[in-house]
Amino acid sequence: MSTMNMNGNDNDTNYRYKMPVFKVTVAGKGNGVYTIFNNIDDISKALNHPVEVIMKYLASVSGSSYIQARETITGPHNPAELKEFIMEYNKHLVFCSKCGIPETVPSLSGNKKNPKLEFSCSACKNITEAKSANKRIDKGIDIIVKYLKAGGEWKVHKGTCVKQTKASGDSFETSGDLSQEFEEPNETSADSNEPNEESSGGLAQVSAEEESNPFDFI
Repeated sequence: MSTMNMNGNDNDTNYRYKMPVFKVTVAGKGNGVYTIFNNIDDISKALNHPVEVIMKYLASVSGSSYIQARETITGPHNPAELKEFIMEYNKHLVFCSKCGIPETVPSLSGNKKNPKLEFSCSACKNITEAKSANKRIDKGIDIIVKYLKAGGEWKVHKGTCVKQTKASGDSFETSGDLSQEFEEPNETSADSNEPNEESSGGLAQVSAEEESNPFDFI
């Protein structure tokens, strides 16, 4: 299987985090041209992001439509174009913004009407809110939020991002349904400035090397 570095820097032959190169087939004629993703399941496993989310993102940023029944998007698309799109997605929605490692799991916080998308890193235990970078990433954030709100299953595959550890030291596997119920904010929680010992006490220290941005070469 042909692979590429998840941060897009293929000159670094020792880089640990790999993903498959897109294998696509362009089919159809005229206005009915569409692109078949032959290895989207393998790409999904490498990123630990659902096929539906990835495909909707690629369709959205390329101005296409996602045909879920056959896992295709309309129009002709080549691997070079798709690589450019997915590397930007990885940078903002897969890699941890603190340690630069692609071992994050999304969750929603806040209230049902305006939930916030957060990413919890399995490597450094940092939790960060997804931030707007441009219109394409805004679309990606919206797609993930809608997927989680609808109760979509977010699986984490062994060998990539397997476990996350609570501050207490008890571990749990981050697989299955990551959707959650939201509570309306109240004055007590909104005004409280008391630190949360469970969420802050177990954060791991990150070395200077880990804190480097894997996308610095871009």
